Amino acid sequence: FIFFREFYGKKTTCTNLNKKSLFIEFNLVKVVAGRNVVLFVIFGCLEEMQSRSIVFFVFYAWSSMEIFRYPFYMLAYIDTEWQLLTWLRYNLWIPLYPLAVLAEAVAVIQSLPIFDDTRLFSLPLPGFRGRSLSFSYTLQVYLVLIPTPSQLYSKQTPAGLVKKHERKSH
Repeated sequence: FIFFREFYGKKTTCTNLNKKSLFIEFNLVKVVAGRNVVLFVIFGCLEEMQSRSIVFFVFYAWSSMEIFRYPFYMLAYIDTEWQLLTWLRYNLWIPLYPLAVLAEAVAVIQSLPIFDDTRLFSLPLPGFRGRSLSFSYTLQVYLVLIPTPSQLYSKQTPAGLVKKHERKSH
């Protein structure tokens, strides 16, 4: 709730969404869905993946971004601004997001042979005896759909900062 209140500056409804906010929401859905796939499907269902070092790197990258983001939103909720925290919130994700994406991609790539060998989440093909559609194909499609940093860098604007600077200039 705090994220949407601060990001849009008002209650979000279907009538006040524009193209930019729909683009950002679509990318947000892709990021959240991707993190859920990595967390619950790859790390949660494959015990072989849980002991790999990539798990540490994924969690480290995710947590490093959130450490500054949520305190920023909490302070914004009570109309308080700490400039260092604001700067960190809007700038630290620039190097951390590509590292998180890279770590997620490495985790997915490392899990592909495990899904092929175990046939976990594979769909049997009824017309072909003993054949199935491996879940690793779904993960390969996921790799192509990961939002790239350029997609987010080109559309990300600090909405809360713009509004505060507009109010100060009047």
